Amino acid sequence: MTRPEPIFIHSLHRSGSTYLFHVFRRARINGEAPYTCFQEPIHEIAFSAKDNPESLNDFLLVSNDSMKVNRHPEIGCGYFKELYDIHNVWKDILESDVVYADYFGRSAIDKTAAYLQALIEATSRRTVIQECRTPLRIAALKGRLGGVHIHLWRNPWDQWWSLKVTEYFATAQQMILNAVLPPEPVEFLKAHIGFIPCPESDLSAQFEFYKARRLQPEHSYLIDFMLFMLAMIEAETAADIEINIDQLSTDPSYARQTVENLEAQGINGIDVSDCASPQAPFGDTDRDFFTPLEEQVIEWLKAGGCDPDAVERVLERRWAAEPDRPKRSKYNKRLLDEIQRRGDLVLRVERQEAYTINTLNRRINEMSNHIEEERAALDARLTKEHDRRAASETQLARERRARITAEAALEASRRELHEVHQSNHHHWQLAEARAAEIAALRASKSWRLTAPLRIASRALDWPHWAIRGAWAWITLKPGSRPRRIAKACISKCGRFVWAHPSLKAGAKWLVRRLPAPVEMRLRRIVFPPIPTTVNQQEGEQVLPSLSPRARQIHANLKGALAKGGQTH
Repeated sequence: MTRPEPIFIHSLHRSGSTYLFHVFRRARINGEAPYTCFQEPIHEIAFSAKDNPESLNDFLLVSNDSMKVNRHPEIGCGYFKELYDIHNVWKDILESDVVYADYFGRSAIDKTAAYLQALIEATSRRTVIQECRTPLRIAALKGRLGGVHIHLWRNPWDQWWSLKVTEYFATAQQMILNAVLPPEPVEFLKAHIGFIPCPESDLSAQFEFYKARRLQPEHSYLIDFMLFMLAMIEAETAADIEINIDQLSTDPSYARQTVENLEAQGINGIDVSDCASPQAPFGDTDRDFFTPLEEQVIEWLKAGGCDPDAVERVLERRWAAEPDRPKRSKYNKRLLDEIQRRGDLVLRVERQEAYTINTLNRRINEMSNHIEEERAALDARLTKEHDRRAASETQLARERRARITAEAALEASRRELHEVHQSNHHHWQLAEARAAEIAALRASKSWRLTAPLRIASRALDWPHWAIRGAWAWITLKPGSRPRRIAKACISKCGRFVWAHPSLKAGAKWLVRRLPAPVEMRLRRIVFPPIPTTVNQQEGEQVLPSLSPRARQIHANLKGALAKGGQTH
């Protein structure tokens, strides 16, 4: 018996995908369920459940609270029930880069296909896979897995406002931008909003990284509309069926035609008569917000190599399916104005929240940098103290071996050194405690999250260095490179002239006619003074590295030895 072709439902988030999943899950033909439906099997929850399948069974079980927040239909059982039932089949196949890193289908598409193929082969009924992370992988998956591919979409204005139901979707938007090898238009967008790549490879760490960062509303819509346009362009040639959830909700003839299109693909038992996707009223203020952002995305698409005709066709399909918005009248004007006012308030709050959180992140980064500087300074002081202690111990050992007869003076120096050791040990303990605190701070989650900000802060310090170096060159500051080069050139020329008698006489005649200060300066440059060392008598040493107290001890020892020699 030939296995029926699998069915794939591709969409962006908040486009009615849970409803369509529910339509397939509840379908019955002659009293039997013809489909095995998987709800978002590429969800990061699935990856985290590889070693803990019970988390699938517990996640978002049907409850009034979760249904109200997400506006999901009553689906009868857990979202991931089917995935939970065959956990042993896929737990060793799903890899982390399948979830978001391969969002554009350019890095791990074979792994993605292998994972979905395992799900398809594990079911006895016709497989339905509904996923919000594959609208830009339709063609690649169709080429590898075959099947019927449905693209579900919604008007981008309502879809974007629906993303605000929880903070999860703003985080997911940034996870998508962090995917590997994005198309060139997405690169334009990332550069425009100053997107920060996450250095972590762990999915949970990436979510925490981007959860701590907030997108401005304008940046959020740029991302959403970019993904909408790319998905629509992909679906135009790769999807077998396109379904607009807005028309499915408001146009009975469109709903009937959709069911007929599904039946033509051998998909039966589907009832969409209860489809009801919310459609909000929008006014001139909303158009002023959305329109310039959409024009910017369209410009990036065309500059990034997308077919301009394909872009225009997507726009035509988008506006052809645009819902009929409520018109203002004397009966509803106040209501629509209040809705507009509240929408504006939400955007203002989001902008302020993004500014506040991002400012806080910058301050945390500054504090982290300050702590790092203090730690470096403390390490330097500890190193210096270690070196001083080692030098003291070496010198003391040498004096013990060489001056056995100076027991009394040596005992005194031992007591002095013991006191120094005690003091050093106390400071060492303090330093260890401080180092432990610093290590705990560096191991904290906030420290890791702010690592990119510290790197960016250090990178921004180069203008100050460049200005300071340029000023040293211009003013010929002592020690600057121009001054050192000039001095080296004069020295080499002088030595060359001095080595050739034919030139030496003329040079001496010329130098004597220069002002005395200039003549002396030239002589010092050409023939710098040679440092001299003073030979000490046998048994004496120059001890420049010792502290004043150590030199006093050394002098005492010498005096004691001298007295001892006189008594003998």
